Amino acid sequence: MHEPLSLRSEAGFFDMPLNFSAYPLLDQAFEASPFAFVPGQASGNLAFLVELDLIENGSPVARAVWQAKQLGNLLQHARQKSAFWRARLPSGEINAAMLSYFPVLSRQELIEQIATEGSLMASPDGAPALPASPTTGSTGTPVRVFVTRQNAMYNSMRSVFEYFNQGWSVDGNLTRLMKLDFELINERDKKLKVVTADSWLGPLSSLFKNGKYKIIYFATPNDEMRAEMAKDSLGYLAAGSWLLERLLTAVSPAELKNLGMKAWIQLGGARVQTHIDALNEVGITTHANYSCEEIGPIAQGCSTCPDHYHVAHSNVVVEEDKSLTATFEGRTLSRVLLTHLHSYATPLIRYDVGDFAEFLSACPCGHQGTVLKNLYGRQKNFVRHADGRFTEFMITARTGRTVREFKEWRVQQLSFTELLLELSGVPDLTEQEVEKFQFLVGLAAGTEFKVTVKVVDAIDWSDNPKRLFFRCRI
Repeated sequence: MHEPLSLRSEAGFFDMPLNFSAYPLLDQAFEASPFAFVPGQASGNLAFLVELDLIENGSPVARAVWQAKQLGNLLQHARQKSAFWRARLPSGEINAAMLSYFPVLSRQELIEQIATEGSLMASPDGAPALPASPTTGSTGTPVRVFVTRQNAMYNSMRSVFEYFNQGWSVDGNLTRLMKLDFELINERDKKLKVVTADSWLGPLSSLFKNGKYKIIYFATPNDEMRAEMAKDSLGYLAAGSWLLERLLTAVSPAELKNLGMKAWIQLGGARVQTHIDALNEVGITTHANYSCEEIGPIAQGCSTCPDHYHVAHSNVVVEEDKSLTATFEGRTLSRVLLTHLHSYATPLIRYDVGDFAEFLSACPCGHQGTVLKNLYGRQKNFVRHADGRFTEFMITARTGRTVREFKEWRVQQLSFTELLLELSGVPDLTEQEVEKFQFLVGLAAGTEFKVTVKVVDAIDWSDNPKRLFFRCRI
């Protein structure tokens, strides 16, 4: 896999527009029929990438005009199709300039809208309906958001766009790490599952040279996983922060480099600086993003300014809400409100995702557009071990709810040996259910911990506006 290309200047301005000719082409990339150039689907994908580039990196004025039109379309659709939204939006003229006057959409209100009205977009004739896409629900309240095929296509293309936008090479492998989820409950001896594909660029794989795509679902980084990783060059390793944390407990950065890892593509969670430094030391770069399962891409980490995220203006309008703030490491952060411009099946208008951030109108790199800094909510608390280690704690509520339905949950670290799991909305637990919850918490935190499971009427979130489901109290 080649090192990332340098198509943009270090100042953040263009040396040139997207330069597709800089990427290795297949010998049979072009059409053979008269007056034809690029195969149909690949041609459409190329056009989409150019359109994204124009919106994300082009004229801020033209972008604002486009966003206003898209937002107006969404507001009109929501009011026409939904009684829930008719009650929240004015009956007269409606436009993008009124956005800040509309009520904030809470997670609970979103759940109620979905439960009472379902999808606001009918499937095309003859096409099967897309199922609602569930989120993990960090506190135990997952949301099943309806999406359209256009949403799925956009998310896929926006992911591919980032490689060309950043000037990264595309002719190597892409390896994604994911957690074994439901299998852990009923198959405790199962540690690995692998899914592979010949390429990862979709229709563009008929045009550009690119590598294999592999997804490795794992519980612990054991010898079986090492053997699987050694079968093919890792290339780009896409993983959540806590999964990388788990991997690094057993595989050193130098070993990952030897396995062909060129870069870490961070998928959610805050990056730990010590991990970044350790990877960089052996020549592995790291790339950050900001997204959520309800909406998809929200912002992409700047390649030259750490902790700065360029908003994905082609997908979302991000508002700064100063009426609710949080203090993090001495900084006052504003609430982040998100409006998903393409959320026609389940409108997300001024959605409170639970995050806080500093807002900038431009990036020090030169990028013109909304920039988020010091995101709080991605700064997850870590398990603190007696030997001085810090490890990220993560279990999805989706996994926990396979043991027993509950309303909310929270884990607190009380000491170097004690963890407390609180569950609300549960009348009682069987001994077997307690053991399963203890097993899951112990798997995420470490075997040295004693896990106490406690049923409560309600969890007190008063000191935790993000409602992070893990807190270290040491």
